[in-house]
Amino acid sequence: MNLIHKSDVYFDVIEPMLPEDLPERPKRRMHHGEIYIYVNEIYLYDGSRWYRADVRDIKAIKSSSQNKEILIQFVNFDIILSCAEYSHLLALRDFLFLAQKSHEITDIMIPEPNSVGGGN
Repeated sequence: MNLIHKSDVYFDVIEPMLPEDLPERPKRRMHHGEIYIYVNEIYLYDGSRWYRADVRDIKAIKSSSQNKEILIQFVNFDIILSCAEYSHLLALRDFLFLAQKSHEITDIMIPEPNSVGGGN
């Protein structure tokens, strides 16, 4: 599968928080738009602005059934996603986890070009 698309999602791009669990925070205005996942990239679109992140840069993915949200943690920012169908978010979470693990395995199995062969 090369492309995943989900319309009618709510998202926010925020700076990392401590602790690393889903924050109990005051309600903020979330962007309403769409999410696309294509190859290694996550694209979020709110109708006027695009946001992009690399699947390979995901540190952790956490879910909260109480808030019906998932938190995708990166090094410099986090993305919070929610939608009416929480099961869709869980499927998206699982897909991102598998995509991330697939890239880790590929990186281990296929060495960098400069590390192949004899050296001087």
